[in-house]
Amino acid sequence: MLHPTRSLMIAIAACLALGPARGDEPGAPEPRQSRPPQLAQSCRTLCLMELNACERSCDSAPVRIHCLAQCQSRHSICLAQCR
Repeated sequence: MLHPTRSLMIAIAACLALGPARGDEPGAPEPRQSRPPQLAQSCRTLCLMELNACERSCDSAPVRIHCLAQCQSRHSICLAQCR
């Protein structure tokens, strides 16, 4: 099983690598509005897997509520990359 931080990095990297072109460079293609539905769903699935792993790691945290809040924040950031 992957460490929660590592799996989050993998999920974000996958989402960013498959993201639309930014169009900042001359001659760059226009940005797409969204990912194909299957790709976006795969990204969200990775984010959910990371959230579950993160929440499981909170069972041994000294302040569980703070740990869960951090997990939720990371999950929100991950999901934002899946659009």
